[in-house]
Amino acid sequence: MLIIRNISKLKKFVKENTKIAFVPTMGNLHLGHYFLLKKAKQVSSTVVASIFVNPIQFDRKVDFQNYPRTLKKDIEFLKKIPIDSVFIPKKSEILPKKNTGNTIVKVKKYCDFLEGEKRPEHFNGVCTIVCKFFNLIKPKFVVFGEKDYQQLFIIKTMIQDLNYDIKVLSVPTIRNEQGLALSSRNNLLSKESIKIANNFNKILEYASHKIVKCRRKNQNLLEETKKKLRKSGFKVEILKILDAKNLSIIGKKTKKGIILSSVWLENVRLIDNKIIKIR
Repeated sequence: MLIIRNISKLKKFVKENTKIAFVPTMGNLHLGHYFLLKKAKQVSSTVVASIFVNPIQFDRKVDFQNYPRTLKKDIEFLKKIPIDSVFIPKKSEILPKKNTGNTIVKVKKYCDFLEGEKRPEHFNGVCTIVCKFFNLIKPKFVVFGEKDYQQLFIIKTMIQDLNYDIKVLSVPTIRNEQGLALSSRNNLLSKESIKIANNFNKILEYASHKIVKCRRKNQNLLEETKKKLRKSGFKVEILKILDAKNLSIIGKKTKKGIILSSVWLENVRLIDNKIIKIR
């Protein structure tokens, strides 16, 4: 596996390889990342991952500082899969000091609501850095997880709007035995909080079976679900029921709905979702 740490070497690699499948990550790799990389290997003989803790997608400085960094373990993790190359740039390579920050990429309609409302500039930071990676790596495929559903939706929209010739592949959320979505942030939780966190998915699962096309009934369901989450020990930040196709309010034509939720536990932010067919 080739470890690339600067843009000049990356450009040389890209010039010598075509049909790249790309998996962007922030490191602290786990089983969920394994399935993203496995998906990439299914569609291309050349797989590139990136490890870059993106400072401009964090709305709180403390979250950026506390984000788990396990680079040595991550490199060994990738070697065992294996993949062809990993791009591990320094911040100065991707965000040089001469970069004034005047240029950002924003998917206007979707970046400022739900998670974007609670985390201003978060998705602008994600889109800006992902675009930089697209321009440098020139992938034919990119793989994202469905756990970050709004992010996946925004990336798909950005690719379409900017005419990138990139196919987006998604991988269902990978969970532990109790149903908790795997996330690097889980490593910040104590053992006791992990036990509580395991209830997050179970409560959303309960709610998902009761979603209907009636907005009033769904609103009552949301209130009931919020109470269950709070009773379990979560601080509810977001809990919405939307059309999975376009993130709009569920209507008569909705075929697939989605529950989107973010909660706080032990000062750690967790997200999850449930996609369901609506009759």
